[in-house]
Parts: sequence; structure tokens; C-alpha cells
Amino acid sequence: MILQNYIKKFIRDYFIILGILVFVVTVLSGKTGYALTIKDSYVIMIGALGIDMAGCMPYSPGVVNRKAIYAGICIQFGTLEAVLLLVAHSLGFAAGYIQLITFAFEIAVIYLTARFFIWQASKKDTKQINKKLESMKRCKGSLIGLNHF
Repeated sequence: MILQNYIKKFIRDYFIILGILVFVVTVLSGKTGYALTIKDSYVIMIGALGIDMAGCMPYSPGVVNRKAIYAGICIQFGTLEAVLLLVAHSLGFAAGYIQLITFAFEIAVIYLTARFFIWQASKKDTKQINKKLESMKRCKGSLIGLNHF
């Protein structure tokens, strides 16, 4: 992927995440009467940037090693969890240690569940690709056999 396209995708994703966060916070503040301050806006912007950066880590084009892919996923999880915990703490959603630990556990469960579903979908796609490749191999093998006669 060309660097210019990568930067465009990164900026587009950032504004999509930022828009979703602003929309959710606005809806929640409308129901509770909570008014957003400039500090809250900055925290949301930094959170959106952190989430966008964490989403880019395991998909670098040079990674072909399984160990490096798993390391990237671990780095993504750690970054995502840290950003979400910082945002939750600075907005006051999780003020004490017990709340932060509970929130961290909830993030981990949600992340692992999402990774499980991604793995299942990837496994299903891999089986379909392997079936198609096997049928192409059989078809090519039968054509090669005909050319020898």
C-alpha cells in the first residue's frame, strides 16, 4: 500500500472513530444533563487517536512471521486497554482501583470474544480457500494428464 493511501485511511478512520465517540458522548450527556468541557473533548480526541493507532498495529505489511503477528496483537490489546482505561478514569467513569480493575477485566473479555469470532471467521474463510485451491489442483492435474497423450 502506498504511504499516501495509508495516511488517508488512517485520517479517515480517526475521524470516523472521533465522530462515533462524540455522538455517543453527546447522546449520553443529553440524557444525563452532563455538559462536555474542553478537557473532555481533548480526552476524546486523544482516545480516538489511540484507538486508531492500536487498530493499525497488527496489520503492518511486512509482518509474515506468526510470532510477530501475535506480538502485534498483544501490543494492540495493551494499547487499547491503556487508552480506554485512561479515558474512563479521566472522564470519571471508573474512579477507584476496584472499578478500574473491573473495567479492565470487561475490556479483556470483550477483546478476547471479538478475537475468537475473528479467528472463527478466518478459519472458515481458510477452509473455503483451501477447497477451491484443491479443486483447481485436481482440475489442473487432469488437464496435464490429457496433454501427455
